[in-house]
Amino acid sequence: MAHDTAQPAGIDWNDPHAFHHDASGRHDEHDNLHPHVTPWQHLVLVLLALLFFTALTVFAANAEAWAVSMGVHITHFWNVVIAVSIAVVKATLVCMFFMHLKYDTPLNTMVLLTTLFVFGLFLMFTSIDLGKRGMVNPIRAQVIQPGGNGIGMVKGGGNLGANITTARKKQAVERLAAIIAADHGRDTPNEEDLAEANREFWFEFYHHKVEDHHGEIPPRHPDDTENVHAEWIAHHLSELDAHRTSDASHSRPKHGLTPGLFDTEAPHGEHGRGDPQAGEHAENPAEADEADGEH
Repeated sequence: MAHDTAQPAGIDWNDPHAFHHDASGRHDEHDNLHPHVTPWQHLVLVLLALLFFTALTVFAANAEAWAVSMGVHITHFWNVVIAVSIAVVKATLVCMFFMHLKYDTPLNTMVLLTTLFVFGLFLMFTSIDLGKRGMVNPIRAQVIQPGGNGIGMVKGGGNLGANITTARKKQAVERLAAIIAADHGRDTPNEEDLAEANREFWFEFYHHKVEDHHGEIPPRHPDDTENVHAEWIAHHLSELDAHRTSDASHSRPKHGLTPGLFDTEAPHGEHGRGDPQAGEHAENPAEADEADGEH
């Protein structure tokens, strides 16, 4: 036996959430067929506003650079506040007018705001993690950089004052300079000792790089402030030319002219090379003279 269930009064079951009701509360049957069309004048005004705030962003960056050049220090906090404020205003204009959230159902705005809120939670927890690592371990409080930051690498908790690789290279050069100074009878290295030690260190450094990379010439290292790399390349290439020869598996070119190529006389010790008969005449000069007399 079927029973008719009475529907509560005041509820439109075709649109229970009242997403498509007009101002009087009645259901609009043509709401989906006639979406809101923003006048082009409004879109032009929004575009001009976005261009204005973009120019304001550029002006703020240039103003900061000018203030720094004048000796005025602007903290990182105010940089973030100004940049984020301009970005929020621009994003709001785009969402309201270009994405039609101003004229759309409130549900879409709630979805957007919820998404931004969850994204903000991810950023907040990430920032807390990065900003508070120093409370657990001071070494982790610094920004990761190539070669390390040298924090806590000295016995007793001191710092190296530079990244680990740069500090170790400097220490190696100082040890070489001390050895060079001792060889010359000096207790303290002078500028010449340091320059020679620096040259020897980088020559050895680039030589090992070539071996590690199977003969490939390494680029100049950022710590090579004296550009020993250029001198090493010239020295390395000259050694390669001196020892580079062709074999059965590789054909290696030679630069320049072959020595003695255009000489009028054969070089000493080269007579008869490649001519077996000439070699026989050179070994028996008496027989060669008799043969000439008979002719």
